[in-house]
Amino acid sequence: MMRAALLLVVLFGGSLPIAQQSPAPAASGVEGYWMGLLRVGVKELRIAVRITRTVDGFAVAFIPLDQGGVEQVATGVTLDDRRLRFAVPARGELEATLDDTGQRLIGSWMQSGAALPISLERRDESAAKPRRPQEPSRPLPYGEIDVMFPNRDAAITLAGTLTLPRSPGPHPAVLLISGSGPQDRNQEIYGHRAFLVIADHLTRLGVAVLRVDDRGVGGSTGARASATLEDYAGDALAAVAFLKARPDIDSRRIGLIGHSEGGLIAPMAVTKAPDIAFVVLLAAPGLPGWELSVAQARTMLRASGASEAAIEGQTRIQTNVLKVLADSSDEATIRAGVREVLREELIRAGDSEATQLAAAERQIEPQIKRALTPWARFFMVYDPRPVLAGLRCPVLALNGTTDTQVPAVENLGAIEAALKAGGNRNATVRPLAGLNHMFQTSPTGALSEYSRIEETFAPAALDAMATWIRQQVTIR
Repeated sequence: MMRAALLLVVLFGGSLPIAQQSPAPAASGVEGYWMGLLRVGVKELRIAVRITRTVDGFAVAFIPLDQGGVEQVATGVTLDDRRLRFAVPARGELEATLDDTGQRLIGSWMQSGAALPISLERRDESAAKPRRPQEPSRPLPYGEIDVMFPNRDAAITLAGTLTLPRSPGPHPAVLLISGSGPQDRNQEIYGHRAFLVIADHLTRLGVAVLRVDDRGVGGSTGARASATLEDYAGDALAAVAFLKARPDIDSRRIGLIGHSEGGLIAPMAVTKAPDIAFVVLLAAPGLPGWELSVAQARTMLRASGASEAAIEGQTRIQTNVLKVLADSSDEATIRAGVREVLREELIRAGDSEATQLAAAERQIEPQIKRALTPWARFFMVYDPRPVLAGLRCPVLALNGTTDTQVPAVENLGAIEAALKAGGNRNATVRPLAGLNHMFQTSPTGALSEYSRIEETFAPAALDAMATWIRQQVTIR
């Protein structure tokens, strides 16, 4: 039977300790703070639930710890004997039963037509916050100011934080450009704030750093629904213009640092601002979007422990569905084509039951919707190599050897070949051993490790980047 839970796992991008057991409480024993892991395909996401008693019953706050950690108020909360039910708008529904120990809520999370098993355990809320030892402590040895500036072409306002060395200016500066998805200025992912750590490290060394909320996120205005990579390149250019206008910034020594998708955006911005001093590409794609998606499927599934047979099957599905998406922009045609791909896979697996096809379609539906967005359609056909070949400024490309999202060998190889073909005379392409997509020290690169690793950004990666940048600009 086909494993629908693994379908299109990357179309575009240890157990928790149990508190000391106590006798089974009454129904009101659901009050408190609960944590668990939600496994979605190859991903493991930590979620928390805070349950409090109210005059009308119970209130539930849902907290996606690895997806920003912003609390959401649950609706339709009911408690029948030991069975708890609630819904989280635009996310899913939970139904779970308090076990006999009173320390676990065991049940299912319903999302996109799929029922995912979940177990939530009582935790001390104060102890649930993960350690992030690299985050800076105050007082800071540099200046930090919140800023706002316009992207007039898009009629939006962008908000961010600028860190400035205490030494006399004007200073060299870098703009940090985040990866895919709605990112805040710190690019907080899985509880890690990598851009905060990078900004702290570079500013201590004499480089001003601007980090910005994506459009439609935090203090930045604008809508994301219709935005493409070109739009985000426009946002980056607006940030560069802001830096150039400041008397404490040296307009001739401004560089771009792009992580993941930001590594596509940065070179695009340079094509319209050739006076950019340098570019740093962190885990940047060097392959066209559709090729990268297939490579991601293979590496992420392998890191999750999937068998080679399962990997081949899922790669085949991925390739065939991407072909359907590339061949048409008509929604009805795409849905019919995807349905045919799934039907053929069920027949291949010896299971042609209509119920299995319906389950597979429900699983893939959210990803079809995402694939129809302007961003996804642009990304799927975009080839970064011609733009990379046109770069004349100094370029540093780094990638971890255990990166499962942007595999290092294929992508660094493509980046190096493009830069060489274009005649760039100051390009450094370097794999960093044992680092994952987030540049954490990671033995396998599996997504499930991201939140558990205390390291936010490996010192070796910080030092490699900082040393190279100081070679390109003079620090006063």
